[in-house]
Amino acid sequence: MLACCNLLFCSALLAVGKFWLDLATGQLQTLTVVILAFSGQAVLYVVRERRRLWSSYPGRWPVLSSVVDVALIATLATRGILMSPLPLLWVGAVSGAAVVFAFVLDLDKVAVFGRLMMT
Repeated sequence: MLACCNLLFCSALLAVGKFWLDLATGQLQTLTVVILAFSGQAVLYVVRERRRLWSSYPGRWPVLSSVVDVALIATLATRGILMSPLPLLWVGAVSGAAVVFAFVLDLDKVAVFGRLMMT
């Protein structure tokens, strides 16, 4: 269920980039990297806890690695290093969408776990 939601999220954002923003192929590839990195972080924080996403604090190392990952991908994508550049606004929009996705995915996870009596 979580993987299907992630697939829908990533596909929807990629479709926005292709059909609404009309991005070129290089920019679509950059957008794909940003989407995969940010959605991966969202899924990481959702699946690390059976209860609500905020039920426990993550350790220092996962938080540090997340900050480095997001900062590195955002820098590479906005500066056009090793990939076509994307505007900071679009990278920020994907970041915001990933945060919303994490909370929606968490609601789904709790509902499915409750239904399967896994809590």
